[in-house]
Amino acid sequence: MFVKKRLFGIALLLLVLLITGCGSTNNNSGSTSKKLIDLKKTMTCKKEEVDDDGFKTTSTMKITYDSKQVYKVKSTVESQIDPEYAEFTESVSKALIEKFDSLDGIDASYSSDGSNSKMKIDVDYKKVNPDQVNEAFGDLYTDQNMYSKTDYTIEQFKIDNFDGYTCD
Repeated sequence: MFVKKRLFGIALLLLVLLITGCGSTNNNSGSTSKKLIDLKKTMTCKKEEVDDDGFKTTSTMKITYDSKQVYKVKSTVESQIDPEYAEFTESVSKALIEKFDSLDGIDASYSSDGSNSKMKIDVDYKKVNPDQVNEAFGDLYTDQNMYSKTDYTIEQFKIDNFDGYTCD
C-alpha cells in the first residue's frame, strides 16, 4: 500500500513539474543588439528524499531563463523502487509519461531496470499549450499554476516551485 502512495506521490511531483511551466510569446530574439542581462542562463536545482521504507528519490531540474522569463525546464526523477512492485510502478509510470509526451512542447520518457526508475520530462514553455494540458489532465490541472502567467522571472519560479530544492 505504501508503495502505491509513493508512486502516486512521484506521479504528482511530475505533474507539478509539468504544470509549473510558463512562457511568453514576447522575446527579443530578433534584436541585433543583445544586452548582457538578456543572455540566457541555466540553473540546476536538486532535491533528494528517502521514504519510510528507505527508498531514495532524486529530482533534478535544469532551468533555462534570462532576465525576463523562464524558457525551458528539463526535469529528471530517479527513484529506487521495490522490486516486488516494479511491474505496477512501470505500468503506471509509462501511462503518465505517454500522456506528458503527447502534449505540444513536452518531451517525456521513462526507463526502469526493475529496482530503479528514471523519468525525464523536458518542457519548452514557448511551445506548451495550457489548454491542451488542461484537457489532458482534467481535474489535476488548476488555474493556480504557472501557466496562468506569462511573465515569471527566475526568482518567482524558484519561490513557487523549489521548496526543498538546492540550486546552484
